[in-house]
Amino acid sequence: MSYLGPFAARIEAAVERLEGAAERIAPPPSAARSASLVDEAWEAAPLAARLVFVRSLLDRTHPYQSALQEATALEELRRRGPELEAWLATYPSLFADSVSRLEIDARDAVAAADRLALRTLMEAHESLGSDLRAMGVEWVEARPGDALGPDMEVVSAEHTATPVGAVARTRRRGLRFRGRQVLMAQVVRSLGPEPDGPPPARPTCPEPAPPVTPQPPESSVGTTEPGRDIGAPDRAADHPPADGEPPWLVALRTATSTADPEGARLLSAIDEVAERAAAGACALSLRGPLAVLAEVAGPRYASADPAWSAAIVRAREGLLAWLADTLEGEPIWPAEGDPFEPGRMERVGTRRTAHPQEQGRVARVERAGVVCGGEPVIPAKVVVYDREEGQ
Repeated sequence: MSYLGPFAARIEAAVERLEGAAERIAPPPSAARSASLVDEAWEAAPLAARLVFVRSLLDRTHPYQSALQEATALEELRRRGPELEAWLATYPSLFADSVSRLEIDARDAVAAADRLALRTLMEAHESLGSDLRAMGVEWVEARPGDALGPDMEVVSAEHTATPVGAVARTRRRGLRFRGRQVLMAQVVRSLGPEPDGPPPARPTCPEPAPPVTPQPPESSVGTTEPGRDIGAPDRAADHPPADGEPPWLVALRTATSTADPEGARLLSAIDEVAERAAAGACALSLRGPLAVLAEVAGPRYASADPAWSAAIVRAREGLLAWLADTLEGEPIWPAEGDPFEPGRMERVGTRRTAHPQEQGRVARVERAGVVCGGEPVIPAKVVVYDREEGQ
């Protein structure tokens, strides 16, 4: 009989009591995990379900609702894969606008529901971005101060601290898809700092004389032109033609005072094309200003200012002749019913049709395009017929 037997039994009993006490003091493993069950369930839920849930937490008029709705639609397309790729390739401008709506101001997220919605939107944006990179999509976004490039379209100009002629800001990002540019970035061109005094006169124009109200001679009574107010100054006198400028350009400069900023934007584009083409620039490097010319090149251009629209109608023939002489350029204006041609045209919308013969054909032209030397430089923006489902 061993003398250690009773002692070993007492040690074993003591160890059992200590283990029992430890179990009573420490919480069970399930209790330790109970605090994170909600987080675990949230992370495991599909992103689409989370987007629907956070939308239900917010008021219908909440400013995040539109972004959440856009994110829900994009998530559905992302899960389908091929449909997202087809939409991106067919409607690049609509796709870029849709993605931009996911980018909201984080400073508005104050309440708990707002912060949860913001977090979910960021997850949707990151998930979509990861898939787009895998598909070969690259965003084109210029920074303030960058030089204008062939993948940028100048849509307006404004005074900023950046150098004259550089990018002031990006209005809409562009897209490259598998190395091919499918959408130019829309940028605002800088006019330099705001001048302290009145704007300087155009270097090619002499300083205009003060307007003088004409007084009709006695012999001219009753012989004035119909509809002419002899007490009003002639606006053409305020814009004397520059040496060598064609009449259509002089007429546009005269009409610009009633069309600012549309007129100033068009004249700036014309001046840039003339200057850079004379220096040997190719048409592809002039996409920005040519896109501005494309807006007025079509026969159905209409401005909010009737006087400016009339001025464009009168100047269009001369403008197109000048474009042909300068860059061998001509407008792209498809006829209704023409086949859709990628490269020469950009599809910006769809019109449903029940007629098989209209499938894939032009329904309406939204903006003219420009072709130079036989190569399309600015695609025409068109709406294309698409058959109803099930037809």
